[in-house]
Amino acid sequence: MLAVQQRGFTLLELMIAISITAVIGIISATMLSGTIANHVQVMAEEKKLLTLERALHIIRSDIEQIALRPVIQDIFHTDTFVPYIDKNHFKGDASLLEFSRYHRYPGSSRIEQKLVRVRYLLENRQLFRESINTDFPSPNQVWQKQLILTGVNQLDFAYFFDRWESFLANDKKYPLAIRLTLQTDNWQNIALITRLSGIDQ
Repeated sequence: MLAVQQRGFTLLELMIAISITAVIGIISATMLSGTIANHVQVMAEEKKLLTLERALHIIRSDIEQIALRPVIQDIFHTDTFVPYIDKNHFKGDASLLEFSRYHRYPGSSRIEQKLVRVRYLLENRQLFRESINTDFPSPNQVWQKQLILTGVNQLDFAYFFDRWESFLANDKKYPLAIRLTLQTDNWQNIALITRLSGIDQ
């Protein structure tokens, strides 16, 4: 009867197999680490983009609900019956915008609304929205301050009449639209143009 000869792995073969397994493991670990790092970076960029989108949405919503209360220059002559900006209610230049807007909220039997004062300004590369629940705030009243965007290098407001201007003059009508231009650490020259409701051409 013939004996069956069994042969195992030699030491060299085992070392080669272990080396191949180790190389595959290193490659897999490197790929996994790179994939995780890319995922973290994508999530961070997505968070920044969502923050920017939220800030622009808040600004657009505020501007669209500006309460227009113009000053009438002369009610007896139709040629001078022109609604001019009331500088007490609507202030703006290239770096600051302040206005009154309607805030709607559910009442006991219907939707109620009240006037809220809002202003936007840039401080230490941070864009703030400040608000107060009154149309005529006194100097000693405290505004509610909300940080809506960080890493802002430049903030510019412009106002469209027959052309874009960087300020609101007292002898002007309300602008047809307001343009906000932002430069941030992550994005350059972001422009948001919002038309004011209730303004005729």
